[in-house]
Amino acid sequence: GKGGDSERIRRKNSMTTATTTSSAHATSAIKGNKVVPVDDEVAAMKSALTSSNNNNNNNSKSERRSHHSSKSSRRNRKEERLRQEALANQKQSLHVIIKKKFRHLWMDLVQMNRDPVLPPGFKSDSRHLRNDSTLTLNLFLPFLFWSTFITAIYITCFEQLRGSTYPAGNQQLVNYVPSRTINCITQLQEMAVAPVSAKASSFPTVTVYYNKLVTVYYTMLLGAQVKGLLGSAVTDSFPFVTGPSVMDTPTLPSILYDTTNCLRLNASSCLPTGDLYHQVTHLGLNAMMMRFFQEVGSFLDVYSASPALAVLNDTSMQFAFTVVLNDVLDGFVTMSNAHEYAIRKPYDTVITLHVITLVVVVIGALAYWLGVIFPLLKRMK
Repeated sequence: GKGGDSERIRRKNSMTTATTTSSAHATSAIKGNKVVPVDDEVAAMKSALTSSNNNNNNNSKSERRSHHSSKSSRRNRKEERLRQEALANQKQSLHVIIKKKFRHLWMDLVQMNRDPVLPPGFKSDSRHLRNDSTLTLNLFLPFLFWSTFITAIYITCFEQLRGSTYPAGNQQLVNYVPSRTINCITQLQEMAVAPVSAKASSFPTVTVYYNKLVTVYYTMLLGAQVKGLLGSAVTDSFPFVTGPSVMDTPTLPSILYDTTNCLRLNASSCLPTGDLYHQVTHLGLNAMMMRFFQEVGSFLDVYSASPALAVLNDTSMQFAFTVVLNDVLDGFVTMSNAHEYAIRKPYDTVITLHVITLVVVVIGALAYWLGVIFPLLKRMK
């Protein structure tokens, strides 16, 4: 009854009081020693959340800018690398390109040659170059022949040109001897026609020209060994002359020592058999030069003994006018022509060998393309 109702009312009031108390606690919060309203705390949380969002947005923008910058840098580096590769390709030499094309063609030719009997390890569809293949011989033998031919040609050219410098250096001696011979005879003539009182001034000049002629003539015969023969009497030095000029061609020793023929270019003007100087003109060029040196020495001895006897009618001057100015000078012309031929001969041989090489190149290239390359290209198609 009544007691039970009062108990229910008491419990209801107690629950209402608890609810009110919890609501009061819900509407406030403790922060340190202060009680802070819940609305203010919510506002603070919203402000912090907004600030965090702004920071996140700023970070995202920075990251996007950094990513865009790095992407642009990578693109620039890639463009620079491509540009460098393009320049490198442009600078690639022609022989490298030809080498690559030839390598590709060679691989195609190798694949064209199928071996019907396959060795172990090869698949049924493999293609390789057989050791006993006719195609292999057709491809390689022309190159083997060409390399052997070129090697032989250039070895021959080298041997021909290796000693060609010595005749070129000796040619100056062959040209000097006749000119100095004429100068010596001219000085002898000047001294012979000069008055007796003026002959003394001509003697040193004649001696100088005579010594120059002797030096160049013996240098032509002996080369660098002339100093051992003449000693201090050598008047000129020829540094490019290392060997005797007479050894440059077999024709020169024949003209100097062995010939028994008249050396005049016009054979009809040769001295008759009964002439005083007929015999010496058929003994060779060297015999006539030795006789001329003796005649010059004799003329100078006559001048030393009696200057009045050194005249044009002297036998020494007659020998110079009759033999030296005709037989000797014509002999040196023949000798000079033979020596020039010895100089040109190696170069003529080299030119001939190169002409032969050019002909072989043209014929060989046509035969190689028509007989080997074109049939292979047809098979490839």
